Amino acid sequence: MAKDKVKRSTGYKNLKLRKTIWQNLYTNALEIFVFKDRKSMVNGICKWAKLNKYKLNFEDLEVMALIFENESLPEVEIDGYEYRMFATIFFNEEDLNINIIAHECVHAAFILERNVLRYIGNYVGNNGTGISSEERYAYNVDNFLAKVVQECLAAKLKVKVKV
Repeated sequence: MAKDKVKRSTGYKNLKLRKTIWQNLYTNALEIFVFKDRKSMVNGICKWAKLNKYKLNFEDLEVMALIFENESLPEVEIDGYEYRMFATIFFNEEDLNINIIAHECVHAAFILERNVLRYIGNYVGNNGTGISSEERYAYNVDNFLAKVVQECLAAKLKVKVKV
């Protein structure tokens, strides 16, 4: 049976950053896109969704960011290694602030927990792992947040701090 692969088009308009972030411990990847503005992001989401056969209606899509959960865990090759792409996040530079990044990273951590690590929302105790479930989840969130912000800053994108 052929392995499910992520379709990786390169023809996105006004794309400011496209980066795949991986979790070294789990061989799983999170892909982020950052577009110049909200309209370009929505167009990019529509193109990506069509390419990857997501049947969603985006005609009236008005979001500042969006995450797609890849339940089938398609594979992607990064630097010669294969990773399972568990989620894809879309941002736009107009609305890019630490709160939105953190919000989407929380979703990413839940998706990792649910679809990859197979934990079922029990954050009490340690589930026999020796580390509290809540602490494990917090590590996933801060890891994603740090990597997304690092990539945005490295690409010289304007990340706003909303207070």
